[in-house]
Amino acid sequence: MSKKLPTRLVSEPIVEVVSEVRFAAEGDAVVNLLPGILHAELGPFDQQGRTFPVPFPVEMLAADPSLAFRPQVVMSKDNRIIQVGPRAVSVALRAPYPGWTKFSAIICEVFDVVCAQSFISSFDWLSLKYLDVISFEDESPTLGWLDADLSLGGSRIDQQPSAMRVE
Repeated sequence: MSKKLPTRLVSEPIVEVVSEVRFAAEGDAVVNLLPGILHAELGPFDQQGRTFPVPFPVEMLAADPSLAFRPQVVMSKDNRIIQVGPRAVSVALRAPYPGWTKFSAIICEVFDVVCAQSFISSFDWLSLKYLDVISFEDESPTLGWLDADLSLGGSRIDQQPSAMRVE
């Protein structure tokens, strides 16, 4: 039973796609310098601003490591968003999604600039996330719509509304 899979859906369900790179960097050089470098290399941007009224002091970042990955500067142009944090940079595209070829070119363009900076010492995380919204007119979808069987603890769960996250 060989079914030909589509390469593109008629109605694009992707409403946002995000790629993030995390790295090691000293001090606050990333938040203070990288937005200007990105602006010079890839700008101009329609909007650019800080996500918080004031930048976090280096001591505060050291006290709460979860803040190191939070974006502090956001730059946008059309449907493209670049977010810069002390130890992370992300690139997001909002709908309409142009396809992987164009999105990967945008990712490479931004991350090439990030990778070239001497104040970033090493990279330790790269992620890719798609946010899809699929609407159904008549009934709620179930896992039974897929050509798959899913069970948990020996009980089938594909006959009732379910949510599953795989990482």
